[in-house]
Amino acid sequence: MEKIMFDSNAFSSLLNSNIDWTSFFSKCEDKYEFYVTALQIEELSEIPDSKKETRIQHMLCLCQMRAKMVPNILVLGYGRLGLSVFADENDTTYESLLFESRSNVKDAMIGEAAKREGCTLVTDDTKFISKLHKVGIPTITFEEFAQSACISG
Repeated sequence: MEKIMFDSNAFSSLLNSNIDWTSFFSKCEDKYEFYVTALQIEELSEIPDSKKETRIQHMLCLCQMRAKMVPNILVLGYGRLGLSVFADENDTTYESLLFESRSNVKDAMIGEAAKREGCTLVTDDTKFISKLHKVGIPTITFEEFAQSACISG
């Protein structure tokens, strides 16, 4: 079974597509195992009240995925105690994924979790994809994911 982790933007891509996500995940349960971190749940929860229905759809989608929640690394100011783990001092994945401006701390944390769990990361962030590839994290865009057998079949 392939392990999949959606970046937060991939959830939006799914909901904005013509895919019936309410039945999609049950069709794929023999093909994919989905993973998520508390950080991603927090990002989706931060969708403003002016887009409350979008936030609800994201949460329902997440429940339908039956995603396994895994810890992200502990970075001061990000993550939650009890839902985070200390980074392996010999692993430079997180630092390698950061942009020079450090504007993508959350993305780097999600990327590190995907690598640690052996997941393919579904993301549409093309700038981040090149960083992910440099550290050996398999990626796929949402469009590529949408062409998988359980969606098209």
